[in-house]
Amino acid sequence: MKRFILIFILVSISFSTAYADKDNPAFPRGCQPKGYSFNNYLLNLLPDAAGQSQSIYFIHNNTMQTIRLYNMASGNRAYIMHFNNEIKPNQWGVFSTDEKIVKFICANPSRTSVYGNVVNCKNKLRVCEYVNVKYGDNNNGNYWAVNSDSKNGAIRNIIRQGILLR
Repeated sequence: MKRFILIFILVSISFSTAYADKDNPAFPRGCQPKGYSFNNYLLNLLPDAAGQSQSIYFIHNNTMQTIRLYNMASGNRAYIMHFNNEIKPNQWGVFSTDEKIVKFICANPSRTSVYGNVVNCKNKLRVCEYVNVKYGDNNNGNYWAVNSDSKNGAIRNIIRQGILLR
């Protein structure tokens, strides 16, 4: 009986390890954890830090809850676009930007608040930047290239849009 229990435990451990590897949250190949910072609950994207004028960020929601990202647009421009998004649990969003700094507030959905409950982005997200991206002529600017998808799905969507990740 003890042998059966021991074998069951070992098989369970190996199965759980194999299952964890199936959904590996590691960064996509070539995506580097740079060009961003977490400060006062915020996520700050800083493409100029890597020396690029146009960068693409893979943002992983490493929680089991949907994360809402609200763009904090600043400046005295007459028209300010907000780039808000929701990333589903354990999925990836991809943001492309040519701004010097883009700030996001993170929130969990809430039944009592339209905007949700503000949470610390640092505890909820993993971020990496592709520093040598090749864009097509029509792909410049600020936009969510992928709202929420698996890591492989996000990579396929980016390539389908004509953005070459290097």
